[in-house]
Amino acid sequence: MDSKNKLGQAAGTIGGMTLISRLLGFIRDLAIAMQFGSTSAADAFFVAFRIPNVQRKILSEGAVTAAFIPVFTEMRNINGEEDAWKMTANLFNILLAVLITSSLAIIIFSPFIVTIFAPGFISIPEKFDLTVQLTKWMAPYLLFIGLAVFCMGILNTFNIFALPAIGPAVLNICMIVSALYFSPHLEEPIIGLAIGVLVGGFLQFIIQVPAIYKCGFKIILSVNWKSKEFIKIIKLMVPAIFGLAVYELNMLVDTLLASLLAEGSISYLYYGNRLVQLPLGVFGVALGVAILPMLSNQVVKKDYSEMVKTISFGIRLILFITIPATLGLILLKFPIINTLWERGEFNRLTTEGTATALLYYSVGLCAFVESR
Repeated sequence: MDSKNKLGQAAGTIGGMTLISRLLGFIRDLAIAMQFGSTSAADAFFVAFRIPNVQRKILSEGAVTAAFIPVFTEMRNINGEEDAWKMTANLFNILLAVLITSSLAIIIFSPFIVTIFAPGFISIPEKFDLTVQLTKWMAPYLLFIGLAVFCMGILNTFNIFALPAIGPAVLNICMIVSALYFSPHLEEPIIGLAIGVLVGGFLQFIIQVPAIYKCGFKIILSVNWKSKEFIKIIKLMVPAIFGLAVYELNMLVDTLLASLLAEGSISYLYYGNRLVQLPLGVFGVALGVAILPMLSNQVVKKDYSEMVKTISFGIRLILFITIPATLGLILLKFPIINTLWERGEFNRLTTEGTATALLYYSVGLCAFVESR
């Protein structure tokens, strides 16, 4: 099977699983919209949920995975399986320490962090305090989802794509159940949604553990911060962190400015961004996840002509899909939002605000997808 067919098959598998997850994500957002709409509680949740997600996307989902897969592939081909797994165990232990430290830091410094992410909340004490409380609840999510994404990197190198790709669907199911059945029974209903996030993150990690052990992973109770492979991974992470940080910084600025505007502005941005994330996740992220192990193998084997063909095919495929998707979202923004979400606490004003956010997010869709 040539690289185009392999890439198409892998991207199709990931895209299919991601599509299921995104559809469940829309049901999740529908449940959140019906229960909380664009209220202060919804704004507080979306800000608190963004805080661990920024670190997850930059460190775990993006930089670590992008740096780990090429190094692991190279070690397997040159040094053998045993050395590759030793390096993996060492990186796992280091990542675990970093994620635990980061999660504790979020809990301890949550008031300061919320002040940075949403300075507009300071003038509304109840909203600020609720955001801090939700941030503390969801801080351990960073630990669980960071480990889950690391497991995904391991499985992807063995061309196992379906299991890690379905993980986000588990998170969405947990949040749906929490929003519809658990939240209504709590004194502060939005806390139930935060608990759903925490449980979903844990399950995303734990369902992949048997699979990585089956591939050959073993826990080694030692940490080597000076390992040359670890140092190489750190060097490879730097450009990845920079690239991902630009996108996340844009989102941070969006949230910061929206916190200074009328109530519901953060919710408008969240719902609009969720719609843009459908083609971004199903096509852009799916292709990025599928193409990285393939390119890593081609580089190790010094098959540069095939590598160029793979990259060229990936770019053409992305543009073929995202240009029509961009036009569709721009032209049909209002009926899409109206059909999906306008019910319950999600009223016409929320639809109009979300449609405006979707318009401007859609303009950058092609660039967002290519950067992935």
